[in-house]
Amino acid sequence: MSDSKEFTIFFVKPPFYVMRKKIYNAFFERLVLGDHIEWRGQPRTVADFYREFYADVEAKNPDGFNVMVEKYPRTSGGLIDLARISGEGIVQRVKEIVGPTRYEDNFGKNTLREQFGPFVLPNTVVHASTPEEVERDIEILIKYNLMPEYRD
Repeated sequence: MSDSKEFTIFFVKPPFYVMRKKIYNAFFERLVLGDHIEWRGQPRTVADFYREFYADVEAKNPDGFNVMVEKYPRTSGGLIDLARISGEGIVQRVKEIVGPTRYEDNFGKNTLREQFGPFVLPNTVVHASTPEEVERDIEILIKYNLMPEYRD
């Protein structure tokens, strides 16, 4: 992006309800001066949201896809902890805060995935890895009324 201010989203899915707030708070503690939380909320998800948001997962991991579509909307009332954040280089910073999906790749990196372990965080936290993914994710979140529209 030519503008130094980027936007991204971060959310914690319904499983592991007890740990969800700890994960969410640990994430915000790692943000830096200049990062801005544009919006935070705890919207209720529905199966169609997961079906669209994870459409690319269905062919690669049909069992995991079905769990998300069938169970997540019923787990903890389908609530997710969601935030829209802005800042210079925020997409990359969030990626570094969360860490690689594979737990072993997080050792010694002080990532959320290292802190919370392989059983809690492999796929519980969601973030976009590129500005293009951010746009797609925000579009879907707005479509399902999970976050308000923004005019930049």
